Amino acid sequence: MDSALQIGKTASVNVARPIDRSPRVRLLPFVLITIVVAVWISAPKTASAADPVAAKKLMGEALGLVKANKLEDAVAKIEQAQKHLDHPSIHFAKARVLTRMLALSRAEQSLAKCEEFELARRLQQAVAKQRSVIEGLKTQHGRVNLAAAPETARIDVTVGEDKLRATGKLDRWFKPSKIRIEISAPGYAPVVRSAELAAAQFHLLVSTQLLRG
Repeated sequence: MDSALQIGKTASVNVARPIDRSPRVRLLPFVLITIVVAVWISAPKTASAADPVAAKKLMGEALGLVKANKLEDAVAKIEQAQKHLDHPSIHFAKARVLTRMLALSRAEQSLAKCEEFELARRLQQAVAKQRSVIEGLKTQHGRVNLAAAPETARIDVTVGEDKLRATGKLDRWFKPSKIRIEISAPGYAPVVRSAELAAAQFHLLVSTQLLRG
């Protein structure tokens, strides 16, 4: 039985550790502390479905994970906090962490969610600045955007010394470099592709048919 492995347009990206070590990134823990306090102060205490106490606790845990450079886990904690309290500051915090991971498309989505609220002037300015940061990163990095079938397929990406593992799909940005992508699933022959990826340039990997082993 055949199953198609579909690989979308790709370019480059780096996620194993922080890329941008400029002051705006080093301030990220301080930003999250500020957001934890903002959530606690400004959350509507009368909203029956909201739980600002739980959201505050989870955001504090996210801060600890950011400090430990466990960014994927930090995003997961922030998403848990969102289930307890839908607040623009939490969406903004998520966008900041996703930007640091170079998951720029998801970061933009979080900023768009943030802008659905009536924002205070200071947060409006912060969102605009973050969008500018993302646009700058896009000019320096290339995008890898792919989806695999079956959806449980493991995706292993190597860019230089950096390695990333994902399941089913991947959308990240990397520094220009040679990239190697291996996609595998139990019972299927693995697929390996390599390409030279350039900043702000997309590359198309040919769709490949996965054959059951």
